Amino acid sequence: MSLQPQLIRPRMILLSHNNNFYNVVSTNNVVKGGGLFQLVAEDGKHRLSNQKAFATPHMLQLRDVLEVSKGDKKPDHTTPNSIRSVVEGMWKFCRPDLQSFEDFVKILISDHSIEIQSVLLNDLCHGGRFSDLPHREEEIIAASVEALKVVETFAHGQLKSC
Repeated sequence: MSLQPQLIRPRMILLSHNNNFYNVVSTNNVVKGGGLFQLVAEDGKHRLSNQKAFATPHMLQLRDVLEVSKGDKKPDHTTPNSIRSVVEGMWKFCRPDLQSFEDFVKILISDHSIEIQSVLLNDLCHGGRFSDLPHREEEIIAASVEALKVVETFAHGQLKSC
């Protein structure tokens, strides 16, 4: 009998460069926190860095959208971009078969009765004209609620982690 502890080896190793996939794996406990690593380049070499407390931008944006939708936080200039990023993440990860964001929005409306607010489609984060009116707070809050319906439809477990 050996006094050395027996090493437990994983049955499977998942490798990904896709932040949305990593986020789903992390937040839905597909892989426990102690088993999440990131490959980090340092001094011309690579090392594995444990990511126990790592939060991808998607999760941070989802948390913001959730807080705005519940009235726990006032929307600010970053909220519309967060809304769009969350919904686009659902499209890219959950419906990669659809060729465009517009196709995804059409599916949301026709198959799930989720009407996307215009703030999701034109958030002015990439610039605009001076004549473009800023979004009203109520519009941003309504869009936050709609974005969460998309998450509930395609990745309900993500909301539990917020």
